[in-house]
Order: sequence, then C-alpha cells, then structure tokens
Amino acid sequence: KVTYHSGKHAQALQAGTYTIKPSSNPIFEPFEVTIKKGEKKVVDLGGTFLFNWAGDDLWDIYKGDTKVTYHSGKHAQALQAGTYMIKPSSNPVFEPFEVTIKKGETTTINKGGTETPNKGTFLEFNWADKNTYWSVYQGDTVVKKIHKSKRGKLALEAGTYTIKAGKGRVFKPFEVTVKKDETTTISKGGFLVFNWADENVSWSVYQGDTIVKKIHKSKRGKLALEAGTYTIKPRKGHVFKPFKVTIKKGETLVVNK
Repeated sequence: KVTYHSGKHAQALQAGTYTIKPSSNPIFEPFEVTIKKGEKKVVDLGGTFLFNWAGDDLWDIYKGDTKVTYHSGKHAQALQAGTYMIKPSSNPVFEPFEVTIKKGETTTINKGGTETPNKGTFLEFNWADKNTYWSVYQGDTVVKKIHKSKRGKLALEAGTYTIKAGKGRVFKPFEVTVKKDETTTISKGGFLVFNWADENVSWSVYQGDTIVKKIHKSKRGKLALEAGTYTIKPRKGHVFKPFKVTIKKGETLVVNK
C-alpha cells in the first residue's frame, strides 16, 4: 500500500504501474494505472447519484448481490458508471428501483422528497397521545412503525396505505392515499378526561363488546380516542355504574363522577 486519499485528489508517484482500490465500500472496481515520467495521468470514473428522500430512513446501494454502500435521507454518492439497485435498508418505505449512472453526469431521483425544501410526498397523522404506537401498512407488509405518535411528517412513496394502532383499539384501521409531491394530513379523534379520585380503581373503555383501552389507575389525564360512542366500566367491583360517553373530533370531554 503506497498511500490513500478520499474524493478527487492528485498524487505524485514514481513511474510505474499501480492498482487503485476503494478502501472500504466497493464503490468502484479496482483498476490499474501506468504512470510515465514527466506526464500527468488523469482518470475519470463514473458520475454522481443524487437520491432525494425527505425522511430519515436508511437505504442501500447494490450492484448485483454486492452492497456498495448505504446512506439515509437525501444524499449524493459518487459511483462508477453502471447500473445499480437502490433498496430501503429496513422499513420498505419505497419500492426498490434501478438507476443507471453515466460517466460525468449526475443522476437525480426524487422519491418521497424533492430538491425543493419543504416539498415532497408526506403523510402527517395528528394523533395527540404520545403513548399510542401505530404502524403504516401496504397490503400485509409493515412499511413503518411509529413508536411515538408525535406530530410530524412521514416521507412515503406515493400510494395507498393502511394505518393501524399498535396496541389496543384507540382508533380503527383506516386507509389513506398519499399523492406524489403532496402532504396528506389526517386528524382523528378527541379526548376523554374521566376524573375519578381513587387511584386504586381501574376502569376500561368499551366500544360495543370490544375493550378499547384498559386504564390501570384512574388518574386525572387525557385519553385520546377516535370520535364515537363508548361505554366506561369499572374493572372490578361496582364503585360506579357503567356509563356512555360520546367523543367528538377535536374536542375534550370531561366527566366528573
């Protein structure tokens, strides 16, 4: 090993034949170069791949079965001329696709994101309860798991998805169609505040015969629920009679008993 560099670089060398190899990721094939006394040897390899992805998801670059490198979000990568496969690393937030890199050119792909700031293909699901987990499905495939239902934009490829609550039934699964270069915003449900002072009393929220949520301590707090009618029942004993409540979208219902 004579020396090493990164990116574009000039290096003085004794006349002779050398092999140039990538140090870690196989972003180009090793090649030989012959240096002659008093001459400057210029080698141009490949072009640039610019992938505009607005999310923070990881994605991989493959050539055949070989993983060349990986990145996240929007990123530019110098590659040797040729055809590559781009795949999401874990969550299938976009379909794998091929890209052909040409010598001296920049190939730009916009999926989910664009070159324009704040533009892209997004889903924004406004569900206020940070303790509610939810997932994005396409068919039977989990595209993305959202571990905290915070307000924010999720970059997705254009298409139709199903949104499901991770645990419990705080909202019913629903379909949403995300359109290219648009932000699709979904707002669901309201809040129930049930003020029951005894912290030793557990209670449940029912919709029909289905338990929507079990509350292990009847503390004062907001419970996010999809708009609709529910029945509140004590878990054990008869400390209060079951009663119905109607939750309206965007509103907070307070019950004192």
